Amino acid sequence: MSPLTPPSPWSARATASSSCPSPPPATASSPSNATRSPSTGGDVHLPGDSQAHTLGLIDRLKLEEPNEHVQVVEDDFLDGEPLGLQCDAVWKSCSWHYSANHHRPLGEFVDRMQRLVRPGGIFGAEFMMPVERRHHMIEHYTSPERLHPHFIGDWEVLLTLRTTEFTERPHVGQLHDHTHRMGLLLAARTFTLTDHF
Repeated sequence: MSPLTPPSPWSARATASSSCPSPPPATASSPSNATRSPSTGGDVHLPGDSQAHTLGLIDRLKLEEPNEHVQVVEDDFLDGEPLGLQCDAVWKSCSWHYSANHHRPLGEFVDRMQRLVRPGGIFGAEFMMPVERRHHMIEHYTSPERLHPHFIGDWEVLLTLRTTEFTERPHVGQLHDHTHRMGLLLAARTFTLTDHF
C-alpha cells in the first residue's frame, strides 16, 4: 500500500499494491470554501498574483497509468474506519507537519500506518525536520531519533537519513523561497511467533 498525500491540508490517500486488497470507497469531504481538491485538482494561486489549474491525484494517476491498481479513498486517515488491510508496504511523504494535522499526536499517525503493515512488510516515511525555532515546539516536525521509540517490539529500523538545510523555491501553499530539512525512516515489521499460526 502506498498512501499518497498531495500538498494540501485535506487528507487523501491512494492504495497501490497487488498483494493489498482494495479498500471500500469512502465519502469525500472538504472545506466549503475550497477551490481545489486533492483528488480532482483545481485552481491555485501562484506568486505574482497569478492563477493556474493543477491536476488532482486522480488525473495524475491516470497520466502515470497505475490507476488499474489504485483506488483513491478520501477520508480522514485518523477518524475513518480502519481499512482492515495488511499491506506489503506503507509510505508517507512529508505531510505530518501540516498545521491541519497538529490537533492529533504524531504517534497516532505512526500507529495507524503501522497497523496497515503485514509481518515482513515495510513502513516508510519522509518527514520535515525542525528548521525554525517554532518548529522545535511542534512534534510533527520530527527526526529519526524522535521516531525511533515508535519502532520497538516487532519492528526493526532499517535505515534513517537526513538532509542538511536547503532552500526550496515558491510553490502552491508557500509563495516565497523557504528553508527545509528532511528526514527519512524505513522500518520492517518482523514476524512474531503468533504470525506463523
